[in-house]
Amino acid sequence: MLKNIKFQLIVMFFMQFAVLGSFIISLGGLLASNGLGQYIGLFYAVSGFVNLLFPTLFGILADRFIPAQKLYGMVHLLLTAFLVLFALFLKGGIEASNIPIAITIFSIISCLYYPTIPLGYSLSFTSLREHNIEIKTVLPPIRMFGTIGFVVAMLLTDLLGVQFSYGQFLVGAFFSFLLFIWSFFLPNCTPRQTAVFGGFFSGFKLFRNHRIAIFFFFVLCVGIVLKLSEAYLNPYFAAMKIDHPNMLISISRISETLCILLVPFSLKFLGVRRTIMIAVFSWALHFGSLAYGCQINAIWPLIIGMAVYGIGFDFFNIAGTIYVDSLVSSEVRSTAQGLVSMFTNGFGVILGAFIGQLLFNDYVFSSSVPDWITPWMLISSGCVVLLLVIVLLRRHIQD
Repeated sequence: MLKNIKFQLIVMFFMQFAVLGSFIISLGGLLASNGLGQYIGLFYAVSGFVNLLFPTLFGILADRFIPAQKLYGMVHLLLTAFLVLFALFLKGGIEASNIPIAITIFSIISCLYYPTIPLGYSLSFTSLREHNIEIKTVLPPIRMFGTIGFVVAMLLTDLLGVQFSYGQFLVGAFFSFLLFIWSFFLPNCTPRQTAVFGGFFSGFKLFRNHRIAIFFFFVLCVGIVLKLSEAYLNPYFAAMKIDHPNMLISISRISETLCILLVPFSLKFLGVRRTIMIAVFSWALHFGSLAYGCQINAIWPLIIGMAVYGIGFDFFNIAGTIYVDSLVSSEVRSTAQGLVSMFTNGFGVILGAFIGQLLFNDYVFSSSVPDWITPWMLISSGCVVLLLVIVLLRRHIQD
């Protein structure tokens, strides 16, 4: 039974993040290659706004009305349609005049895709707990295949020559449709809440727990730095005349794959707080390496920056979802994971996009002499400040 459940979840996570890997890194390069680099932050900001509602809303639907695996499958079928639609729209060429239409379609894609991430986690937690399987030990290796899927999709878009064209969204549509089919083979998750009222804002009652409230502050900050890295890495490497930006970026995802296996040991021997501190320090090193690589015009600092990315991503995100799940009851599990996605891909993206617009438009896209060093150094400094905040609030993060 355990092997069957693990296989179901492994395939789910692989395709889940393959959908995202097909376009989330390449989108910035696509816009920059069409002379629209100044709109990168705007795309991510709009997708952030739609994520303020949908992850938690979908979580409430899964907790109260619709089995998580059925909702998961239906959303991916609809997502497939909009990914194909967006590809067909981009095929005709993208210019400043049709940016509003492009942003609208991309926003719909975002509000369909991002809620499926917490749904997938909730589905995993439910199915593993029902069979008395220890989540801290079993989930990280399973989730590792999500990162592998992300890398496979990134490399596929690169090798197919579509990382700067509409074809990247067709790759995403392919994986999304496969995931819709796979949803019929996922474990059943019956809604646990019997009440039919409570509404969207019921999920915010979780913030009565001060540990949850403090942790979500860090979720917000990590969401900011995560999207800054995703949005601007591809055009940055292209500006440095690197022939295959996605291949270089794939090092960060390979690092994720390896670091996921370290999460259970870090949680067991270091605890949640120290695991989060290691993650934030890795983010600071990630952005600092990007700045240094540009300063000395060398590739080896960039490789280091990509390698430590996996530590920052895995140690915070995997540990974070497990930590939040440990603080809430089973009746609001999907809602809680929806809130994590809301703060990461909603508020975090909005603030990250706003910061990115200020920094990169000022220093890079609107400057006669593009300066990539200063924005990366400022972001790295922000991560150091966040690390100091974690030290000050150490008593409020439960191990």
